[in-house]
Amino acid sequence: MNCILNKNQNIGFNKYDIVNKIIYTIRKAISEQNVNIWMSVFYSEDDIANEAQKSWFHKYFIELNVYEYKIEILNTDIKDCSINLKVRVLIKYRYFDDLDEIHIYKIKYVDLVKRWCVVWAEKVRKPFMKELGEVNSVNFNEDMDTSHSKWWENKILVEAARGSKDFLSSKIYARAITRNIRFREAHPALESVSILSNIMSIRVNNLALETFNENKLKFLSNVYNSFKDTVLVKLIRKDRNNTWSSKFVVPWYGFDEMYMLRDKNGIISCSCSSYMSFLASILRLGGIDSNDVIQIRLDNQDVLIVSINLENYLITSEKISKLTNKTLYHKYLINKAFSDSWFIGDDGRSNLGDHNRENFREKIENKSCIFKFKFKKNISSNNEKPIIPLNISNLTNVSNVYQLNTIIKQHIFELSRRYPESLYTWAKYAYQTLLVSKPESYVIWSLQNNIVKDTFSKMYSTEKFFNYVYNIKTSSIFIESDRIMTSDQVIRHNMGDEKSKSILLFIWFKLKESKNVFMIFTNKEHYCIWKNDYDWVIWSIELWKRVSSTEGKILLAFDDKYSYFPLLNKIENNKNKPIWWNILDKI
Repeated sequence: MNCILNKNQNIGFNKYDIVNKIIYTIRKAISEQNVNIWMSVFYSEDDIANEAQKSWFHKYFIELNVYEYKIEILNTDIKDCSINLKVRVLIKYRYFDDLDEIHIYKIKYVDLVKRWCVVWAEKVRKPFMKELGEVNSVNFNEDMDTSHSKWWENKILVEAARGSKDFLSSKIYARAITRNIRFREAHPALESVSILSNIMSIRVNNLALETFNENKLKFLSNVYNSFKDTVLVKLIRKDRNNTWSSKFVVPWYGFDEMYMLRDKNGIISCSCSSYMSFLASILRLGGIDSNDVIQIRLDNQDVLIVSINLENYLITSEKISKLTNKTLYHKYLINKAFSDSWFIGDDGRSNLGDHNRENFREKIENKSCIFKFKFKKNISSNNEKPIIPLNISNLTNVSNVYQLNTIIKQHIFELSRRYPESLYTWAKYAYQTLLVSKPESYVIWSLQNNIVKDTFSKMYSTEKFFNYVYNIKTSSIFIESDRIMTSDQVIRHNMGDEKSKSILLFIWFKLKESKNVFMIFTNKEHYCIWKNDYDWVIWSIELWKRVSSTEGKILLAFDDKYSYFPLLNKIENNKNKPIWWNILDKI
């Protein structure tokens, strides 16, 4: 076969020669326990991916004694000047479980190193406890629609949110929206919050209902098998590169955004952290206790430990297996452990008191058995902090997903109101509900985001920007009407509802025009309003034109520093109110 590899080169290749050479090199690396030979098979510009390969090889082929191994070619095919190779890797150890995996390698000619290399590798997940029965294919909620509902009309949720006093600053709560690595290191509570925000998602609620079984082991089997081929751990993101800085500041995606970024075949790609938090949220919704669904971080890898009927199961990015002292995993030191209601780190930071923290650490080590959880330092507190559990409704008593979603959100809103310092207050902002006491947090993150700044830098006039926003699809990545997209999400998905477009306009006039600008949401329309030299311009998002006055009752008026929220009985008493505050009754 001839394949044009670049503009100046036409090379004929025999796939069998290339595959045989790759397999020969792999076998040589294993037999000689040589990581350099192993790494010569692969090519990646991602340092983290390379380090993961080295760590995996070192654990399974150097640190442990291999007494038998087999590399079996299952299939090869050629597509677009690359070779797809499917192999079975079987490694036998004397004192540990066998390593038996199916690997898929994408092999291409790399000009930079002048040889054929594996440029992409993934492992095929095997079904879990197939003998418990097949699971039906799940519906990812394309037919769910709440567009008819208005975000302010759910009286149950409005009442649950009314009177809340979220005690941290709006700048701090803005960090819950992105939950990037930098902010998760600064605020370890955000790890738990990532699970909670998925628990609040109506899409995830529906998946829990579709996979639910009162037999918890069958439920675990349903959940794992339903998503093993559709939610894959692989990072395909345009907003990150091989620099460490990009990896630390890119947003953490919840399930809704992961789903909306799926490929044309319906495959959802995510990080191992996002994958584990997604599975944890469904398992919690199915009634498995928060102490029995534990997400742990091992350096830069996340895994899940699920306890059912006194047995522990380990979910990794590649597989699920019963967890025993013979289980193999290439990392063993725990940095963090968390559920949706508690968190604890090796630096001692936790929402638990001293006594509970030590008890939890010991329990986690006992459950995980092959992992070690050592505190690097002790940060003591004088008070014992109670765990505030999230009580999940029995799914057998729920009539439909809309009822379930309302029950869960009502419960979290009420817990936040009663315990404003708890995880549940953070969770509201991570979930991006507008029913919070500091909605300006969503504006703050939109102002800070580099994607927004980069997009604006390419637009040289307000007219061009308005044409851009006008052509954005008026829709949301979220099904729930009370959730609001930030401006980076609007740009990333090329869609946004009226609420979200209002923020995007606000950001433009704030950053590019240096205007006095704010937003008003009424029970009729959404408005962005800015100050010209002589008057205030009132722009209707629904009508997409300038209007003389607003229509309807004001529910919310806000900018990036202040908010007037009569719907939730929030009226600022701050003397340093913005100038727009005094014109609310005139427009």
